[in-house]
Amino acid sequence: MKTNIRSRIIIAVVVCLVLISATLAYVLFEQSRIDKKFLLVDKIISHTGIVDQAQTVFVSLLAEQRASIRVKKEGSQFSNLIDELNALLQTIEHKPILAEKEQFLLKRVRSDIARLSSLSSNLLVLAGSTETSGKNSLLSEFDALGQKIITQLDQIHIFLDHELEKAFHEASEMRYGAQKSVVISGTLLVFFLVFFSFQLVRSITRPINDLVKATQRLKSSEWDYRVNLDTGDELEELADSFNSMAEQLSHQHLSLKDQLDRHSIQLKERSLDLEILLLASAELSSELDIEQLLKLMAQKLTSTLKVTYCRIALKDSEHAGPVIRAAYPIRMLDWEPGIGNELDVKYCPDLQKAFDTGRYVSVSNTEMFDRRHKVELEQIFTSETHSGLIFPLVIKGRSEGAIILGESRVWDREPFSQEKIALCQTLINQSVIAIENAENYVSLHSMFLDTTSALSSAIDAKSHWTKGHSERMTALALRIGRKLSLDSESLNLLKVGCILHDIGKIGTYEQILNKAEPLTDSEFEIIRQHPVKGELILKPIHKFKAILPIVRSHHEKYDGTGYPDGLKGEDIPILARIAALADTYDAMTADRPYRKGCSRLEAIAEIKRCSGTQFDPSIAGVFIEILKDEYS
Repeated sequence: MKTNIRSRIIIAVVVCLVLISATLAYVLFEQSRIDKKFLLVDKIISHTGIVDQAQTVFVSLLAEQRASIRVKKEGSQFSNLIDELNALLQTIEHKPILAEKEQFLLKRVRSDIARLSSLSSNLLVLAGSTETSGKNSLLSEFDALGQKIITQLDQIHIFLDHELEKAFHEASEMRYGAQKSVVISGTLLVFFLVFFSFQLVRSITRPINDLVKATQRLKSSEWDYRVNLDTGDELEELADSFNSMAEQLSHQHLSLKDQLDRHSIQLKERSLDLEILLLASAELSSELDIEQLLKLMAQKLTSTLKVTYCRIALKDSEHAGPVIRAAYPIRMLDWEPGIGNELDVKYCPDLQKAFDTGRYVSVSNTEMFDRRHKVELEQIFTSETHSGLIFPLVIKGRSEGAIILGESRVWDREPFSQEKIALCQTLINQSVIAIENAENYVSLHSMFLDTTSALSSAIDAKSHWTKGHSERMTALALRIGRKLSLDSESLNLLKVGCILHDIGKIGTYEQILNKAEPLTDSEFEIIRQHPVKGELILKPIHKFKAILPIVRSHHEKYDGTGYPDGLKGEDIPILARIAALADTYDAMTADRPYRKGCSRLEAIAEIKRCSGTQFDPSIAGVFIEILKDEYS
């Protein structure tokens, strides 16, 4: 049977009250017994006093009566004393404390007192007679009877003293026993109450401690810990509720752990996607060649999104529709990427939709094999394509092309999830920025080249003898650079440096440049200053900073006899060494006002002769091979 804590406490309080009441009742009962015993002692003391008083009265009675008999006068107090003595003895008789023997003795005393009263009357009668023998006999009997009564009263007194001592001893023993019993029972009661209270408190606190321990274990993530209580009260219900709550928390913890694991995996995937996106964005942003950029875009989109292939088509001024400019990978496109093919938008409704809306279009396998999309399948996708996406390339607010993604796997998961589409859109947005940057770079670079060409034309206009010199020299230098496998950046620097290598001659008088006679030393010294002047002219322009070594050092010689710094060997920048050889060759083969240009063979012979002194021998050897290959 289940009891709640309140009922248990009420029962415990009732039991304690019953035990306390029983103990108090026992104490009161023993106290009443002791009181009765001491009341008996008091009665015995009272009776003893009465006997003492009777003895005193009787002695006084005998003395007074003897005196009355001597003087032959009836005692006036004798009758009163006899009545008082009888009253006292009657008082003892009415309070039955004496034993049967003493009661009989008391009756004899009262009988003897009556007889003594009779003898006293007789003696008083004989007090005036001459008959002495009878009077003496009565007087002897009177005295003997008086002594007998005194003896009997002494016996009663002795009995009462004995009874008093006995009753007092019994009362004392009873009181000591009662005190001992009260102490023992009180101690047992206190012990029982303490033990009972301890058990009651323990029956409540132990389950609470178990619940507290359980909450601490649960707080320590021990989700499988449970509380087992069989108290039959609210604490058991609380334990059941706790176990139910712990079970729910355990399930929720497992669920949250699974969700956390999934989110952690998703976060890692997103982090990896972001890392790939950042790397791809960095690579795309660093590529300024539009053709290389489109190839890199196709590769990054394919590898990042893990699709089968990617095609990129752009509009141009020469075609009505967009033209495929890049594709990746080639092997998944039937070995025919279709680069250079024009897409007919009017037969490609999904492509047209992407252009019109500026949003991506998803194409399923069912739609692809619909007759209406047959041309689109042939032009945009491949026959193995299972699903595809078409993203418009929106550049400066206009759809200037499209990125086509295709997936041929039917056994793998759907490749074009919303997350992948968002990632693709972000990467395409970065690609659009990269395309715009590349186009801007091409435009700026073209303007830059136009500017340098204009400067070169201005230099050549100083003298009709040097017209076209910079262009010819630049072409020769680029051929040498390509033969030496220079990178594109170095070739661009070489190109601009050769175009502007003689810009310092702008500050040289035309009469010196066009003079038909040999130059004087002072005039030659003026000519020798044009590399330094050229560097000073270009130095404030940041764009030309990288070509300054070419402009300043294109008249340095390999053996250190050149100008303006007298650099030697490898101390001369390699682009300046290439420019020096191309400049010298064009100068040798061109006509001047003071001489006619030499032939190609004569120039080759001169280069061979000056290899190692004026020219870098390795560069000279490469240039001679170029000239021989060109005319072989």
